[in-house]
Amino acid sequence: KGLGRDEEAVKMLATAVLLMPNVTVAWYELGLLMGAEGSARNAIQADRCFRAAHRLDATHTDAVGKRRELRQLGGKFPEVVPYVDLGDKDMRGLSDEERMAVEHQSRYKRRLYEKYFSMESSVKRLKQVLLGDGGNSAALMAMGGLYTELQEHEKAADVYRRVAEMSPNDGAVFVKLVESQVKGCVFEGWEANFERLAAIVLSQAASGVEPSLGPIPSTVYPLPPRVALAICRFRGEGVHAATQALKHPPLPLSWPSHKGWTGAAPPLHIGYVTSHFTSSSIGREMLFLIASHDPSKYRVHCYALNSDDGSWLQHTWRAEIAKVCHKFVDASGMSDRAAAEAINRDGVSALFDLNGWSGGHRQGILCDRPSPVQINYKNWVASSGIPSLHFNVGDKVSTPPEFQRDFTEGMVLVPNSYFISGHKYQYRVDNPIQAAAMSTGSEKARGAARGGHGLPPL
Repeated sequence: KGLGRDEEAVKMLATAVLLMPNVTVAWYELGLLMGAEGSARNAIQADRCFRAAHRLDATHTDAVGKRRELRQLGGKFPEVVPYVDLGDKDMRGLSDEERMAVEHQSRYKRRLYEKYFSMESSVKRLKQVLLGDGGNSAALMAMGGLYTELQEHEKAADVYRRVAEMSPNDGAVFVKLVESQVKGCVFEGWEANFERLAAIVLSQAASGVEPSLGPIPSTVYPLPPRVALAICRFRGEGVHAATQALKHPPLPLSWPSHKGWTGAAPPLHIGYVTSHFTSSSIGREMLFLIASHDPSKYRVHCYALNSDDGSWLQHTWRAEIAKVCHKFVDASGMSDRAAAEAINRDGVSALFDLNGWSGGHRQGILCDRPSPVQINYKNWVASSGIPSLHFNVGDKVSTPPEFQRDFTEGMVLVPNSYFISGHKYQYRVDNPIQAAAMSTGSEKARGAARGGHGLPPL
């Protein structure tokens, strides 16, 4: 601040109040810097800082005086100050769950700031290296990665383009270039680059080299479905081979027995395995899907691949899911084999994988084949490429039947949409257009209902 480098001073003081939120002087000095710029946005932030300083030290009359000065900015300062969270939320009067949520948010922001300033320092160091050696490809790649993390994707694309010109046959570099183009909406050479990317990936897979492109971007980039299949099959067959090399004895597979069951048919034991039993979209949607199973016909077993991190949001949804299923198992601490054995002991006849190749997957469990029927569902609309997954549940829009050749699994196409959610239970449908869109009638009846409101036919 004394050197006139106010922007850097703001960043440092903002980090200070996140790391040490009870230090009055940090809040006060941050307020002085932010209030000095005179804009309404910064005035709001400055007011929050001075208020925090005064709350921490009731005798801090300077903070009170500065708040009065801010109010004299007239039109530049809004009459109603919106809540802007700078980490100084008063914890008094909060419930335990609310306190957990605030503390989790504070930890997240602290990690974010630490990461940000660490990356900013690294960029400066790499710039110094490149001043002396502009052709240092390792430094350029590191610089591109930092720009990507800092959300400066155009700069990242420029850096990766330089490296790609230096190493035209390096598939990994070209993948980084395309990823930066996508994230930064850099459309220069767009179509040609995706054609080249598809050719690189298919050539790598055919040569037995792990494709440089990951499974997730292969399903969202404008690439032919066979590219995603090549990537997922390479990974799926690799995990399957690694599991087989362990030479575990095969697990006994059996369908439920009618013996001892007095009803019309024994209940079918269904398993759902995922790392997304959290507040994620999958966790929220599956809560209502699991709760809709008829307990007289089904026994639902949930196997969580993620541990409970104690955060309020994750814990709340995880606990609700545990309430509506027959059995909830935390498999996060189990080995793949131990988890497969647990699923097998529970007599699960149909096991649904809700991960695909998304983060936190444990495909080694499926490769041990703990269940006679194993299904890819919900989170992965492309093929998993895993030999021990038998079916993929989709619909004619998400997984068109003409793409069957691009799946290692058999296609199960459900009517309407495969994507079941809890929207019906969370929101009231009081609009006729919404009702027409959500109708479960025949295709002809739904088309007629939609047409009556000017909606396109199915």
